Amino acid sequence: MQRFSPSQIAPNSLSTPNLGAALSAAIADNKKLVVGELFTNGQPVALKMEGYVTTNGINVDDKFGAHTLGFSFNDAKELEAFQALYKFFDKAEGIDSNWGVQDMVKGDKIYLKLKVGKNGNYNAKSNLKQWNPKNPDNAPATRGQKVDVEADLKTYFSVEEKKCGFYLTVTNLLFDTSK
Repeated sequence: MQRFSPSQIAPNSLSTPNLGAALSAAIADNKKLVVGELFTNGQPVALKMEGYVTTNGINVDDKFGAHTLGFSFNDAKELEAFQALYKFFDKAEGIDSNWGVQDMVKGDKIYLKLKVGKNGNYNAKSNLKQWNPKNPDNAPATRGQKVDVEADLKTYFSVEEKKCGFYLTVTNLLFDTSK
């Protein structure tokens, strides 16, 4: 699968096939959430983002147990291009002005959620030797460390709350380990 930087994707090329029908069906069936594949020119949106770590290692939320890693783009133009992708929601079928769009960018950072699979390991691959959700403090990811992120960009629509946005499925993290 070919991966693109955000600046290589035109916001008007994004689509989620059958979104209107999926939202209508969700409302009729009392479903609360619709998750959609996002496509650009007929291909799933697969990103390659170059940047650096903005947290001191992997953060673990005590309440929810979520594992996250802070990320910022090396190039501010890539951040702008990523944020421009949100224009997709302006024309998304079944979405009107009553819907709120949730932006995953906080300031100039994105907090990458690291999902833990049924096997107890992170779903995302990494070149770090100590890459284990049971010991996230041992992962040698440090603030300012360069990292290349590969992730799939997808959409979600909370029918009940009338909120929508993007989420990333992180597939690979390549950290600069040279010192």
